[in-house]
Parts: sequence; C-alpha cells; structure tokens
Amino acid sequence: MQSSGYLYVRNISESGYGTLLNSRGTTRIQVEGEFFSHPAVSLFDSILSGLNLEVEEIPNPQRDHPDTWINVADFGAIPGTDVTEAVRAAIAATTPERGTIYFPNTSTSLYLISDTVEIGGNVRRIVGMNARIKATAALRAQEKPKFRLVDGNSEWLVIEQFFIPWGTAGAHTLFANERSQGTVFQYIFATQDQFYDGRKSTGHTHFIDITAGHDQNDLGPPGLFHFGAKERIWARQLNPEINDGHIINEGGDVWILGLKTEREGPIITNRHGGRMEVIGAMIHPRNIGVPATMQIIINDQADISFIGREANSNEASYQVLAEVQRAGQFARLMFSNPVVPREIEGSRQSFVLPLFVERGAFATPVRGALATRRLAQDSIDLSWDSVPLADHYRIYRGVQRDGSDRTLITTTANTFLSDNNLPVGSTFWYWIDPIADGSSLGLSSAFEGSTAPGLAQAPAIVTASFDQFPDRILVQWERVQGASLYFFWRNTSSDFATATRLISLSPNTITAYEDTAVSPGQTYYYWIQPFTIGFGSGPVSEVAVGRAGTPQTWAGFPLQMPARIVDTGDFLGSLLIHEPFVWSQALQNWLYLPESFVEQQGTWTYVLRD
Repeated sequence: MQSSGYLYVRNISESGYGTLLNSRGTTRIQVEGEFFSHPAVSLFDSILSGLNLEVEEIPNPQRDHPDTWINVADFGAIPGTDVTEAVRAAIAATTPERGTIYFPNTSTSLYLISDTVEIGGNVRRIVGMNARIKATAALRAQEKPKFRLVDGNSEWLVIEQFFIPWGTAGAHTLFANERSQGTVFQYIFATQDQFYDGRKSTGHTHFIDITAGHDQNDLGPPGLFHFGAKERIWARQLNPEINDGHIINEGGDVWILGLKTEREGPIITNRHGGRMEVIGAMIHPRNIGVPATMQIIINDQADISFIGREANSNEASYQVLAEVQRAGQFARLMFSNPVVPREIEGSRQSFVLPLFVERGAFATPVRGALATRRLAQDSIDLSWDSVPLADHYRIYRGVQRDGSDRTLITTTANTFLSDNNLPVGSTFWYWIDPIADGSSLGLSSAFEGSTAPGLAQAPAIVTASFDQFPDRILVQWERVQGASLYFFWRNTSSDFATATRLISLSPNTITAYEDTAVSPGQTYYYWIQPFTIGFGSGPVSEVAVGRAGTPQTWAGFPLQMPARIVDTGDFLGSLLIHEPFVWSQALQNWLYLPESFVEQQGTWTYVLRD
C-alpha cells in the first residue's frame, strides 16, 4: 500500500510482504491501532484518534423463496392509483412462512400513498423492484409519515429497491422507525421527503447504498436522516442532497463508511452526547457562494471523528468547517486556519480533513474507560486513566445509555473496579465522575459492559415426527438464548448415557434438523444440548421420540402421533374423521377413544398401545 497523498489506516496486518504501507516516506510493517498520514485536528483537548466505534456487519436475515412472495397487485394495487389499502391488505396477509412483499415495477406510472402505512406483524422483507412511490396531495398536506415501522415477529426488517422521484415533498417523512428490533434499508433512491426519522427507535439500523434528497424549496422536517438518542446506526454509502440539515444525530451511536453530499449544509449536526464516526466523506456544495456562516459540522456536547474532503465547483467553498460547543465553550474551525490542509486547482481551493476529532461532551473527559467481561459470569471489570487533581471517583451504573436510570454504585480512590453479582447475560452502561475537594470535575461519557452469557439452558420444547415422513424424522426445538451452537444426540433407547452425538449445529438460529440416516419402522430417541463458547455444554433437553414410516391410516383417514406418554410408554395422537361412521370392535382392540366417538366426525384424541 503506497500513498503520497492523504491516508488513514486502522487495524490491518498481513503476512508475506516486507512492508504493509509506505506513506510519504513513512513505512509500517503492521498497523496496530491507527495510522494517519497528516496530523489530526481538534479545537479542544481531545484524544487525537478516531472514535473506533463498534462495527456491526451487514445482517443477512432469512430470504424467502420467490414462489412465496406476496404481490401487492393481488390485493388491488394498480399503478397510477391510490394503493394504500392494497398495501395494508398485503401486509395483513403475511404469515411466518410468507414474510416477503413486493411491488411489480412499472416505467409508466406511480404507486400513490394517501395515508400512513404501518409495517410490522409477519413482514420481514419488502422488495420494491425499483418501483416508484409518491405521496398524494392529501398526505403531503399532513405531518404524517408514508411508512411507520413497528416491532413485529421478525428480528430484522429489510426494505430495499425503491425509487422515490423528484416532486413536491410536503412536510412529511418517508420512513418513521419506532422499532426496538433491527432494520435494514438498502438500494433506495429517494429524492423527496425526509428520508428517515428514528427518534422513537431503540434498535439497530443499517443503511446500504442510499441516495436521499428533496426539493431545495421544501420546508419540511429538518434533516434527511434524523437519528434518535437510543439508536445504533451503521451506514455504508450514504448520499444525502438537500439545502438544509443533511444528518442530525440526537445522541445515538452513528458509524458511516462512505459519505457523499451535495448542496449546502449543515451536513452533520451531532449533539446531546451523541457519538458519530465518519470514515471517508466527499462534501460537494455545488452552488456558487456558500453562505459565509454555513457550517459543515455542528458538534454540541458530543463526540465526533471525521475524515473527508471538499470537492467544490463554480468557486463554491465552505468557510466554517466545524462549529463546536463544549461545557460553555465555543469555537470554530475555519477554512483559513493554517492547520487545515487544502488542495488548490486554478482559482479554486478546497479543504482536506485527514482526521478531525472532538470528544466534546464534557469539560474533563475521563480517558481510557473500559468495561471488560470476566470469565466469572456475573462480573464486569472497569478501568480508566487517572484524572489530574481527582482524589476519588464516583461510579454510576444504568441499563439505559442516556443515563435516565443512572444510579451511584460506589466510590473509589483507584482507577479500576470489579462490579460483581450481576445478572448473567446482561448489558450495563457506566459513568465515571472524578471528584476533587468534594466537587465534580465532569462526568464521563457512557461506556458499555456486558456479563458473560453463562451456560445456556436446555430447550423447553423438543418434538420429533412420528410416521409423518417415510424416509426421515424431523426434529424441532425452541431457540435457546445464549447458545453458540447445538449438539444433536440420538439413540435407539431412551438411555441418554449411551446416546451418540451425531452433529453440531451452528449458528444457534438453526432450530430444526432432518435425520435421514434412519431405518423405517425403527423408533429413535433424540436430545438437544446447547453449547456456549467459553463456558461449555448446557443441560440436555427432555427426550423426543420419532419414527420414519408410512403414516398409519384407517378408512383413509390419517392418524397423527406427535408425542409419547412417558409414564406408560403409550402414544398420544389425533384421528381426523371427515364423515360419520359406525364403531367397530376391531378398532376397540387397539385404539382407545371416548364413547361419544361412535357415529361422529371431527378430530379426536386417542391413545395407542406401543
């Protein structure tokens, strides 16, 4: 890796080469932590490194087979007309087995939405196929979102491949997120509306390849992307374009890899203790004459690290790169500041920020604060750097990152603490308050710690098919919290001590297995055992009994035998009768049914002797 320009590298190692990078004459064999080719810039006393926020990989939730997808057209969605009720009906028609809705694409007309559509229930994916959607005049006249996202039966909701065309946007939002679960937006081009409002969300949200904007004369809600205090955001290739606030963060954690903007800012407003990390930004004001007081970054009592540059045209350029407020202090980073690198092309000049950092939430930031999980399942180890003048520290703990439930747990003169006797598998937030002569020097930012998951418990329910399939046995169980994987055990008797472990099933989202290595007519006994990496095997489940074979029938009606009666060794099942019939003594000899069964129809419970 060779560079004569601006370079930022983090946590990279390699083997087989003598040198990993050569940047302006500086070489590195490995990069542990960070390397940046030019000095970092900060207006106040800050740690000169990126925030290094946690990076969550792009989730890949369940994908349904296209044959099961639900078409909004089947519920009356006709392009060029109001499809609000049709979309609602399609959402209502989803099931756990059919969780994907799609919009057939049309190049000649729009799908019109006249009222807010709520997305929840069994929906796990909405595929637009680049279909165009637009709000009616009735909806544009109201401060209501097009789509409201609420918790449903799926851990993740994916919305993808939509085209929202230019036009009068009105004062409303495209997506209002109120979920505590995960949400993914990907491959969407939306050039009207406020794209996203997540101020009521407490979940994890991903944006992948999103272009958003609206008419420059629109007076709708501020901020194309408005993030909430309890959100965690990961964005890759984010492209907001607007003459207004592009991104507003009200206190959440926001990680952006690849940001491109057009038109004047403010591009980023980060406040209320928010943490935002932008890695690679291209700021393009486009218009002639950016207002002299227009800021790119507003950072108000919050933490930010920003790597990016300006790409101007028509002599446009920002004069105020960042405006920072911290504990009653105010400062601006100006384009004219000699610490700001710049690029000159003809008469045009643009800035470069190899790394701009402000850890500006508090007057005396506590550095090096860490929360480490111990092998002891119920303990979290805390450590932090000493604060000058402090004679002791108050330690606060809460389960809400915003500190709304923060309570004092202890005081100490040390710079470390073991927080013990905590619930297994739990997450907490901590704050350090350095004290000098009885007065606080400034509360730290919140930092997170978790206890170990501990041994996973056995699945509460395990079932095995019995004569349901001629050549296999289907074993199913409940998902176990904290399990890394499952061990699958089998025997031809009910003795677990002599059972054989057939397979290890990973990841822990697998909750079913088809055993095809079976002999028809042979009874098998199954157990499921969870395993947690670092802690070992949990207890085994109750036994489930299964058999492969031709389903038993009488008079053409199926007998289903789902479970063994453990105490007696008999089987409990059901008999489905479609028409009245006369009771026979032959049935009495082996099938035990209530007397009212005679000459009746319906579903009946029976006991069958093994």
